[in-house]
Amino acid sequence: DFCSSSCYEGFGDDAKGFFTVYRQLFEKIHHLEKQDAALNGRDADSIDTVSFGDSQTGVKEVRDFYEHWTGFSTRRNFAFVDKYHLAEAENRRIRRLMEKENEKERKKKRREYNELVQHLVEFVQRKDKRYLMVKELVQQEAEERKKKEEERLEVQRKAKEERRKYMESIETEVVEVDNKLDEEYAMMEERKRGKKKGRRGGKKGDVDKIDAEAVLAKLEEVGASVSGGVGGEEEMTKEEVEAALAELAMEEQRMA
Repeated sequence: DFCSSSCYEGFGDDAKGFFTVYRQLFEKIHHLEKQDAALNGRDADSIDTVSFGDSQTGVKEVRDFYEHWTGFSTRRNFAFVDKYHLAEAENRRIRRLMEKENEKERKKKRREYNELVQHLVEFVQRKDKRYLMVKELVQQEAEERKKKEEERLEVQRKAKEERRKYMESIETEVVEVDNKLDEEYAMMEERKRGKKKGRRGGKKGDVDKIDAEAVLAKLEEVGASVSGGVGGEEEMTKEEVEAALAELAMEEQRMA
């Protein structure tokens, strides 16, 4: 029974030592896999394995061994457990029934064999002092992965924070520019209103605020004469003066 401490003597590399006994056992299991592949027309070289090694095998090689054999699943067909010989079938229907029963027995044997190998691997793993180093390596690698992940998340957090601050600064600048533009626009509107108001003030004044020279020029244009002022032969009436002044005001308004 290979799942017992009685099958080896000590943990040395001698003929009966732990590492020699189990190295040879796993080599035999692998040999049976290759032999079955060759007998059934499959590529024997495609059946790979990882050696059990010895007491000095490195921790990574030991880890590789257990990763390989923990996931072991046989590819042997176990034809030797067949209950029926197909050549003895009386007809096709009987032959199919025989094949079905034989395949059922093969699957059962294959499942039992896989369970046996898995039980063997678990037993050897518990006894293998090298596996303690594997556990330490696995823990160390897990801690390194955790540290790297934390560093990655921290970099992402900082980048996100920097982007947030940058967007806030951009938003602040945009608000300031908008406020400044609003102020400048308001000042422009105020200046426009001031100019229009000034223009309206210049047009609205009484008749006595109109430039005298402009009034005289207008009166000369219409051929009128103000008594004692223009030198014409005929004196203008009050109504005619007011009409001339109104026309002058309208013309200046159009020019403005």
